[in-house]
Amino acid sequence: MKTRTILLPVTVAALLTGCKFEYRNREADLIVRNARIMSMDGNNTVHTAMAIKDGRILELGAEFEILNRYKAKRTYDAGLKAVYPGFIDGHCHFLGYGLNKQKVNLTGASNWSEVLQRVQAFAAANPGKGWILGRGWDQNLWPGRQVPTNDSLNLLFPDRPVLLQRVDGHAAIANQAALDSAGFTAESKVAGGLLGTKDGKLTGLLVDNAVGMFQKIFDDADEATKRKALLAAQRDCLEAGLTLVCDAGLDAGTIDLIQRMQAAGELKIRVYAMLADDSLNFAKFDRPLRDERLIVRAVKCYA
Repeated sequence: MKTRTILLPVTVAALLTGCKFEYRNREADLIVRNARIMSMDGNNTVHTAMAIKDGRILELGAEFEILNRYKAKRTYDAGLKAVYPGFIDGHCHFLGYGLNKQKVNLTGASNWSEVLQRVQAFAAANPGKGWILGRGWDQNLWPGRQVPTNDSLNLLFPDRPVLLQRVDGHAAIANQAALDSAGFTAESKVAGGLLGTKDGKLTGLLVDNAVGMFQKIFDDADEATKRKALLAAQRDCLEAGLTLVCDAGLDAGTIDLIQRMQAAGELKIRVYAMLADDSLNFAKFDRPLRDERLIVRAVKCYA
């Protein structure tokens, strides 16, 4: 009996010394707890906590395991909300979206009069003789669904070029000053495009490649403007949960800017960049490029 009494503590002590008991011996910047974390693994496992350090997920697991294993600077209670991996946009125009935010926003305008009011307000806030660019009008939202003409634009802006793209970008209304800058007349023809005419005069309607004739105006943005556009687009994307975007049709200079901004930590979003089909772009990227935040291995071709 005494032998058993003596051996029991010795046995327990041996077991305790043989156990490697780990309690909060790992460092993390943030622990997210009380969550429903969708791992998207093969079993669609749902975890309740995760540990994060230096912007990377260290571990997913049960809340008691993560809290016992990690010591964190901050803990966030997700309130049982769902947490997903970052979303991916498979085809977008990331830079173009940011540049559009610097134009007249015509989305949701209930009629052509409201479009004109927005353009006038933009012109007043941005005086001068430079181009006024806008996008987002949709005649299908208006009474009668009538495609507008440029008569009112010509009266309001006789000398300042105005180009207002439809919501899909495949059509636009241009005032006479803009049409003159492109050398368009009622007799002009554009392969793969359309110039609207009525009674032998241009109506200002441009479709497809006729809109593309103004592409240089759309693309003519200096680095500071592009930088501002990229940051604005990133802000909206991250707020919506997008962490990777596939931007279709970028030039080599823009891709270089994206890479520099990512290296500087300004641009955190990942970008899958499709080259525009231009020989200068091909000369710059004669082989695929892939790093942690930037992939270049596809080309957008225009038929």
